[in-house]
Amino acid sequence: MYRLIIKKDEKVHAEGRLKLLVHCFRSLKLDKLGTVLTKDFKTLINLYIEYINYEVKCEDSQLNVEEEVNKRFLTGVQLLQQYECNVFDSIVPKLLQNWPDIFVGKFEFITSIIHGINPMLIYKFETDLRLGHYKVFGNIDLDYVLEHSLNCWGSFEQFYLFQLIKAEIGNNIEKIEEFISSSLQLKVLEPIGNIKFIKCYYT
Repeated sequence: MYRLIIKKDEKVHAEGRLKLLVHCFRSLKLDKLGTVLTKDFKTLINLYIEYINYEVKCEDSQLNVEEEVNKRFLTGVQLLQQYECNVFDSIVPKLLQNWPDIFVGKFEFITSIIHGINPMLIYKFETDLRLGHYKVFGNIDLDYVLEHSLNCWGSFEQFYLFQLIKAEIGNNIEKIEEFISSSLQLKVLEPIGNIKFIKCYYT
């Protein structure tokens, strides 16, 4: 095994695992919008997870195996966004559907989605979120995400973020009202001091 033969830092090993992940996805069939169709996807991912699990167990008995496996799985997917963006875009919906505990509401993954998303896929993501096929944000503090986006992201990324938030919570009036009334970031952005103005944007 790569990690067992050569002891290097985690980033090097993560990049090594990335090659395995990309290899697993080369044969995947995609729909017209470029997202995964094949039923073999979950099997391929589980094979990748088994490798990480073996890797962790061979390293340090003091580690929380499940927590460390999930962490490395998330890191691998983030690297996929950096080096193989089209592949990343194609698997995001399946990751959110099948492994919500690892990916839904995780700030690092949300950031990867926003920075890596193909504009052509925004419509698909919005539709899926409105239909409840999966969630992107879950229970994460949306104000934390907004604050980071306003300080660090460009206008396109901010637009994508608002579109996805709108799609995920747009059908839940109570959640919209709670978000608008409690959000410090929206209060800063609010142009006319009227909560109904912002509420209209999310419905």
